[in-house]
Amino acid sequence: MRAAVNASITTIVVALGLALGTAAVLRWTTFGTSMRAVADDPDAARLWGINVNRVMAVSWVAGSAMGAIAGVLITPRINFDPSSLTIVVIDAFTAALIGRLTSLPWTVVGAMFLGLAETYPRIFSSTAGMGQAVTFALVLLTLAILFRPGARLAQRISAAREYAPVPATDNAPVRRMIAIEAIGLAVFAPVLLSSYYQSLAAYALIVGLIVLSLVVLTGLVGQVSFCQYSFAAIGAFTVGSLVGGHGWSFWPALVLGVVFSIGVGVLVGIPALRLSGLFLAILTIAVALFFDKFLLAPGTWDSFSGGISSWTVGRPSFLGASLAGSYAFYVFTLGVFLLAALAVWNLSRSKTGRVLRAIRNSEIAAATSGVNLTAWKLVAFGISAGLAGLAGGLLAAAVGSVSAGAYGFQQSLSVVAIAIVVGVRSVAAAAVGGIFLIFGPELLTHTPLSTLWFPLIVGALLIVQVILTPQGVVPDWQERFRRRFPPPPRFPDAPEPATLPKLAASEAPTMVKV
Repeated sequence: MRAAVNASITTIVVALGLALGTAAVLRWTTFGTSMRAVADDPDAARLWGINVNRVMAVSWVAGSAMGAIAGVLITPRINFDPSSLTIVVIDAFTAALIGRLTSLPWTVVGAMFLGLAETYPRIFSSTAGMGQAVTFALVLLTLAILFRPGARLAQRISAAREYAPVPATDNAPVRRMIAIEAIGLAVFAPVLLSSYYQSLAAYALIVGLIVLSLVVLTGLVGQVSFCQYSFAAIGAFTVGSLVGGHGWSFWPALVLGVVFSIGVGVLVGIPALRLSGLFLAILTIAVALFFDKFLLAPGTWDSFSGGISSWTVGRPSFLGASLAGSYAFYVFTLGVFLLAALAVWNLSRSKTGRVLRAIRNSEIAAATSGVNLTAWKLVAFGISAGLAGLAGGLLAAAVGSVSAGAYGFQQSLSVVAIAIVVGVRSVAAAAVGGIFLIFGPELLTHTPLSTLWFPLIVGALLIVQVILTPQGVVPDWQERFRRRFPPPPRFPDAPEPATLPKLAASEAPTMVKV
């Protein structure tokens, strides 16, 4: 007991000492003044002769050192796992937002307030995740109400390198032929596989739907989301509760799950209208962790339909054909994925898609052109959540039951990372992302490596991809294909030969006799 008290006192002293030391450096040293100048305007700081790159590098080192010290102090108090550390990062960022990213005293006060807000509910309530749920509610409140980032700050933080779109080429016949061959291969190749791998292929297509939902929200509109599996959980839990708990047919339950997912997506999109970039990412992470630690916590649904342990979802029939077999269900999920991909592809090429891309490129320019940013962003959130909810309902049927652990924040984080690696603006990349997420860990089981290495591999690929192929792997392949097989040159049509007018007999030239 005494050791715990001493450890707590040490933590408080170190935290306050670091806060006071940081404040002193920022206020009374030349380097601190340079840091504040770079944070305010890097270009102006360069004009004053400040080495911006050096200041940024030292700031990164100092921040990493403080993070390491915090990790040493907090590890004895939490379970050492990625989820718990992510929650700590969210709490820390929320405390910084309470200080409006400028005030160290208010940041310290905000951190202490968040710590108390997470601790006291555990004393008065035994509900799992209640303390963390209160914390995430405070995160949403801080982001959506207390903090409204200025235009310059939001623009600087959310700025991402834009790349010129690849010019369209007239090789549509070649693309059409490749698409037909790929679809034919996808339909008939799994016949040669066992039922286990056919089921994995169906799971890959379902995960591909979730990646496709990110293509709509992030690829078209530029809105970041780390809570796509939370939307999928809405669809899965709706199907599970109605089919397994109340005896509904699968198809009405699936439709209702998609509708509920769209509604939740729009609700999440309302506070997101005020945010962009990093702030929007933090908001969606808070939503995902709220689902993960409270709504999907063990015991939360035990009083509803007997708890999720009793929800069994059988595979339905479609047009009189049973989907109970692995290959039949795979073909069905392939058809659903192709229809959804075709719809998203047509959306991206339509007038609506041009409006969404205009919002992604410049919200100010789009608003000046008369685009209703609020309406179109909510439409994008709704479509994206609907696709994710559809995937969740299909996943419940594929597995045969509903498990809260299948829709956690870690799954959302993985799908975002894979979407960025394969190309978040490419419809074709959605299928590649789903295949990689499902068959990647399966491939590791046949090697000396453990599946625990898969997140590390994804992280390494993400770093390499950002450096080498910022647009994504699949768009890079498509660009290489266009260069390798360019369309035949098109020459202008040759003009028709000029014809001389015919003269009448009376107009015929006459010979002059001399």
